[in-house]
Amino acid sequence: CCALLARRQVGHWWKIDLGKPQQVAQISVDTPHKESLYAYVIEASVHGQQWRPVVDHPTRRFPLYSGPTRVVHTLKPFKARFLRLRFEHSDQDAPLGLKEFAVFAKAVENDYYDVTYDYRLRWNHVSYEPGQLRAVAYRDGEVIGEAVVETTGAPERLRLTPDRQQAIADGEDLVFVTVEALDAEGRPNPLAGNLVRYELDGPGDIAAVGNGNPLSFEPFESDRRHLFYGKALLIIRPRTGAGGTVRVRATSPELEPADLEIVTRPAASDRNSQQE
Repeated sequence: CCALLARRQVGHWWKIDLGKPQQVAQISVDTPHKESLYAYVIEASVHGQQWRPVVDHPTRRFPLYSGPTRVVHTLKPFKARFLRLRFEHSDQDAPLGLKEFAVFAKAVENDYYDVTYDYRLRWNHVSYEPGQLRAVAYRDGEVIGEAVVETTGAPERLRLTPDRQQAIADGEDLVFVTVEALDAEGRPNPLAGNLVRYELDGPGDIAAVGNGNPLSFEPFESDRRHLFYGKALLIIRPRTGAGGTVRVRATSPELEPADLEIVTRPAASDRNSQQE
């Protein structure tokens, strides 16, 4: 185990000497800010001449606003005397440096989440692999619930889903439209943050936009909004009058646009239909 503190430029590296070739099964890295802001590579060598990468840690958008500064890399055990870490990139101008670089001959528990272990299920020894994750709940041997989550690709297109297709043209009725970014297979991308712009044609106006981001300063009265965790909300208010069709178009750079039509009816005809 060894601890370091430093600030260098991208491309510089830190090397440690374990004194002799030893087994390495786990490496813990603690950075000045949350670990998802840093991209680095850890390499190992027996004699300090030929190096091979053992960890390739990229930057990630998740978590967006908080997260641990420490990450523990559990590896297939190997022999090495020298280890070196090279930073390749940091997001949001995060300073490069190490608060701790720890090497373990055997895998140990990461105590960062100890406080949560009594309240959640965990699978510490399940490696991440792209694919499908299926959760099935049983009661007395019978299935009572099931949910499936799949790894998604990059955002490819937008989707608009209204809470209803018809509205009353009285200036007060509202239609709530869910905006999502989908991958090539039509699956919602949970981390998309694209800026989406809205255009309306017909007897309706944008009442408000939103995305649920508590730290966003974007205005609610606008014709655009960033997605937050892959989603946003568009609220449409039909104009008072004879009604008609409101055509909605959502666009975003590098994504296929989405279109939607909402039929609005005059308030008087709606009352008549209710009476009939």
